[in-house]
Amino acid sequence: MNRNDIMKYLSMMNDELQKAGHRGEIVLAGGAVMLLVIKSRAMTKDVDAYFGVQSDQIRKAARAVARKEGLPDDWLNDGVKGFFYGTPPQLQLASFSHLNVYTVTPEYMIAMKAVAGRSGDIDDLKSLVRHVGIKSAEAALEIIEEYVPARLLTSQIQYTVEAIFEDMSTAEPPLSISKKRKQICSIRCQTSTAPVSMCRCSCGGKLHGTRAKKT
Repeated sequence: MNRNDIMKYLSMMNDELQKAGHRGEIVLAGGAVMLLVIKSRAMTKDVDAYFGVQSDQIRKAARAVARKEGLPDDWLNDGVKGFFYGTPPQLQLASFSHLNVYTVTPEYMIAMKAVAGRSGDIDDLKSLVRHVGIKSAEAALEIIEEYVPARLLTSQIQYTVEAIFEDMSTAEPPLSISKKRKQICSIRCQTSTAPVSMCRCSCGGKLHGTRAKKT
């Protein structure tokens, strides 16, 4: 399923709920969030969600959509509820007449993925920390500790997070020597008050800023 497929099926679920005279809420997680919010993938095989109010009616509506569209009965499933620790922070994705659709926040997804710790979660974790703008393993672990009960915080989670940041740092191409020199010169020379003739930077005085005294 791609983004358009998912939104189409959710709209069809809304129609089923409307016909039955019911209203429902769902909170998306897993691959659907990576696709719809983080946009790090183009497809997902199913939609993981927590069913809020009218959960039985939501299941019934999802099965009706499955029959009409030739989907597996579990195209929308609540198996992810085992990874929810209380009520997660949410973002609203869509509001239909009889169905409100939310997603867990990217920060909460980081916690869920770190605890799950499956091989397929590693790339998702990298995408999530980039999306949120987390710069260190320590900052990521603070987020995880905020949402995950202490009894579930294992050394394996810490190892996984630290390994991810180490891997991400080594994957970034290092600056070339010329770029490093340019960075150094742009800082040192542009703030220099020494005469250009006295510049000992690799630029040879060419990058001296307006505050430099030319002689």
